Amino acid sequence: MCIPAAFSDTEAASAKSNGDLTQMSLEDLMNTEVTLSRKSETVSQTAAAVYMITQEDIRRCGITSIPEALRLVPGIHVAHINANEWAISSRGFDDWSANKMLVLIDGRSVYTPLFAGVWWDVQDTMIEDIDHIEVIRGPGAALWGANAVNGIVNVVTKNSRDTEYGLITQVNGDEERNISSLRYGGKLGANGSFRVYAKSTNHNSFVTSTDHSADDPWDQSRAGFRMDTKTAAGDALTFQGDFYKGSESRGLGVYSLTAPLYSEVIDQTNVAGKNLMTRWERKSAQGASSAIQLYYDRTQRHDDLHAETRDTFDMDFQRHLAPMGKHDIIWGLGYRYSTDNTGTDSITIFNPSSRTDHLASAFVQDDITLKENRLRLTIGSKFEHNDYTGYEIQPNLRLLWTPKERHTAWMSIARAVRTPTRAEQDVQYTTNVMMGPVIQGIGRVPIQTILYGNPDFQDEYLTAYELGYRVQPSNRLSFDAATFYDVYDDLRVATIGSPTMSFTPIPHLVAPAILTNRSYGESYGGEISSNWRASDNWRLSAAYTWIRISTGLRELPGYTLISEGANLTTPRNLVQLRSYLDLPKSMELDTVLIYVDCVPLYDIPSYWRLDLRLGWGLHNNRELSLGGTNLLSTHHREFGAKMSEVPTEVERSLYLNLSQQF
Repeated sequence: MCIPAAFSDTEAASAKSNGDLTQMSLEDLMNTEVTLSRKSETVSQTAAAVYMITQEDIRRCGITSIPEALRLVPGIHVAHINANEWAISSRGFDDWSANKMLVLIDGRSVYTPLFAGVWWDVQDTMIEDIDHIEVIRGPGAALWGANAVNGIVNVVTKNSRDTEYGLITQVNGDEERNISSLRYGGKLGANGSFRVYAKSTNHNSFVTSTDHSADDPWDQSRAGFRMDTKTAAGDALTFQGDFYKGSESRGLGVYSLTAPLYSEVIDQTNVAGKNLMTRWERKSAQGASSAIQLYYDRTQRHDDLHAETRDTFDMDFQRHLAPMGKHDIIWGLGYRYSTDNTGTDSITIFNPSSRTDHLASAFVQDDITLKENRLRLTIGSKFEHNDYTGYEIQPNLRLLWTPKERHTAWMSIARAVRTPTRAEQDVQYTTNVMMGPVIQGIGRVPIQTILYGNPDFQDEYLTAYELGYRVQPSNRLSFDAATFYDVYDDLRVATIGSPTMSFTPIPHLVAPAILTNRSYGESYGGEISSNWRASDNWRLSAAYTWIRISTGLRELPGYTLISEGANLTTPRNLVQLRSYLDLPKSMELDTVLIYVDCVPLYDIPSYWRLDLRLGWGLHNNRELSLGGTNLLSTHHREFGAKMSEVPTEVERSLYLNLSQQF
C-alpha cells in the first residue's frame, strides 16, 4: 500500500522521457527526481543508497525483462534459477524466495504474503513503457513498512501523455524466441491522454549440465491500459490496469513413500492475473499536497507443488503539509486486505487452506532543516498492525550534509522487520524421502522429512547503520559510495526434531523440520559506482560491490538447527562495467561486462558475463539492433535449484530487435 510521491509530477517526468538521457549532463542526471522518499527529491539530495535505471539504460543494454534490468544496480545480485525463475536480492540473503526486498510497480506492491517474495515471471509489463526503475539499497521501512528490509525497487512507467503515438516492437532470438509488443496512445479530451498495449512472449528452455534441454520454456500473453488526466482545478488522476495469462514448465523432483522414492517429472505451471489501480493527487500553491491510491490485484498460480488464488485490495492516503519554518512533514494512512485459497490437491499443503489477512498502517516523517542548503535531519517511523505478530514500529533517522556544491554526505540508522508469511506459519511440505532402518516386525521403512510451518513464528529484525558520499568533481565525472553494517535477529531456521512412526499410508518414519526464529547474523560491506562521460558520444559506467555475511544459531536442547546459509548464497564481490558509444550514421555500440563471485552453497564458481548490442537508427522512426548475451560461455549455472527442481544453466543467446513508431 504505497503511493509514490510526486507520481503526478509529470512535467519533470515528461522532460526526462522526451530527452535523450545519453545527451543529458551528469548534473542533470543527479538532479533527476525520485519517488521513493514519497515526495519530490533529487538523487543527489536523497539520504539513502539510491540508484536509477533509466529507459535509455534498458534500451541500450538490450534488456527485455525487469529482473534482467536489476543486474545493472550495484549491490543487487540477480541470478537465473531456470528459464522462468530468478533469485534477486539486495545486500545478501539471496534465494528463490528472497524475502527482504520490497518490489513496487507504479507504487503497487507485488510482494506476495505466501512466501514474502516476488513471482518475477509475471512482472512482465511492456519494457518500452518503463520510464525508469528506482532502487534503494538498505531499509526503507519507515515509509514503506514491513519487508522493506534490505532494499526497495519501484518500477515507474511513463505517463500516457509521453506515449501519444503508436509503437511496434519485435524481438527474435535463439533463447527469446519471440517477444511481440504493440502499443497505441493518444489524447483523451482536452486535458487527458491514454495508451493501450498488448504483449506476447515465448522463451526457449535452458539446458542441464549435460547440455540437454531442461524442458523449462515459458509463454505469456498480456494486455493493459493507462489513462492520465488533469482537471480544471489542477487535480491529477491516473487509472491503469493489466491482464495476463501464461504457462511455463520445469524439471521437478518428486518424492514418494514407495519405490522409486525419487523421480523426475516435467511440471507445468499455469498463471493468470489482473490488476486495476487509480491514483489522485491535489497540490496547493503553498506546497501542500494530498494523494490517495486504490488498487485491486488478483493472482492465480497452479502447479504440482502448490496452487493459489489470491485477491488483494489496497488503499493508501498521504498528506504532505506546507513547509512550516524548518519543518517539512509528510504523513499517511493505509489498509490492505488479502485473501487466498491454496486448494486441496497440492503436494504442498497449507493448513488452513484459505486465509484472510488484514494490514493497517500509518507513518509520519519530518525533514528538519538544521542549516539552510547545508544540513538536514530526517526522522520518522512506520506503525503497522498485522494478523501474524500484531503491532510493529519501524523508526528511521537520517542526516544529510552538503559541505559544498556537488558534494553530499549522509548517514542513517534504521529498524526494519520482515513479518511472517503463510509458508512459515501454515505450510506442510515433503522435502526428502530416503530408505531408513529395519524395524523389528515391520522390516525396512522409508524416512520422510516434512517441513512444518510454525504458528508461533515471529518477525525477523534488522538494525541498519549506513554511511554514504556523493561527489561530482566535474561536469563529466561523478562518484557515489555507500557503506553499511546490518545486525539481524530472530532469523528463520529449520529445527529438526526426533523421528516418529507413522502407519499412513504405509509404515514409515517422519522426521519433522519446524521453522523457528533461532538464528542471528550480521553483514557489512560497501558499494561504489561511477559515471564518466569520456566524450560527447561515449559514456562509461562502473560499479563494485563487496559484502560479508555471518550467521549464528541458538541451539535448543535435543534439536538440530539447519541454517539457511545466507553467507553461502551471497557472492562476496560483484563488478560491472558499461559502455555506451554513439557511432556515425546513427549507429550505437553498447557493452556490459559483469563479474559475479562464487556461490559456495551450490558449488557455483565465479563467472564473467559479456553482453553486446549494435543498434541502427533507421529512417521513419525505425530502429534495428543485433545483440548477444552471456557471450563468454556456451552455458553456465547462476544459482541453485528451487526446492525440488532440477538444476539448469543459462545459455549464450543472440537476438534481433526491430521497433517502429507510427
